[in-house]
Amino acid sequence: MVARAFFSIGFLHTQLEEYDQAVSAYDQSIELLPTFADAYTNRGAVKSLLGNPEGAVADHSEAIRLNPNFVEAYINRGSAKRALSQHEEAISDFDEAIRLDAASAVTWTLRGESKGHLVGMRKQLVTIMRQSDSMRLMLMRISIVDLRNVRWVIWMDGRRIWTRLWI
Repeated sequence: MVARAFFSIGFLHTQLEEYDQAVSAYDQSIELLPTFADAYTNRGAVKSLLGNPEGAVADHSEAIRLNPNFVEAYINRGSAKRALSQHEEAISDFDEAIRLDAASAVTWTLRGESKGHLVGMRKQLVTIMRQSDSMRLMLMRISIVDLRNVRWVIWMDGRRIWTRLWI
């Protein structure tokens, strides 16, 4: 019962946006009851809010290990993986959550957003062929790589590789 009390305290701290105190309360809950899957996934959710998606993935993974049918843990782990740009892995988690609970509209939405992001990433790598009579330049391949706010364009004219960076 004491583990559940610390769990409730962690939940209240989370509601008050006192995230460090929430993590501490969930730590106490887990220390008292190491098999408490809900405490792991709630602590993982708070770690995501604190900007620690790696720690969140670890906590959600432990919750799933403890309870393989824990839909919320799959959804939360998928969301943390999205924050790490691990979209294919996130889709796998959302697929499992949907398998366990097909009625979750949130899960369907998150999975759709992740799939859309993958399509967008694939579209960024574009291959085009273009010949300019005036310049006699064959543009063989253009790759656009968008790393958060930094964008690189790479192209090849048959002899040289050109790059351009803009922030």
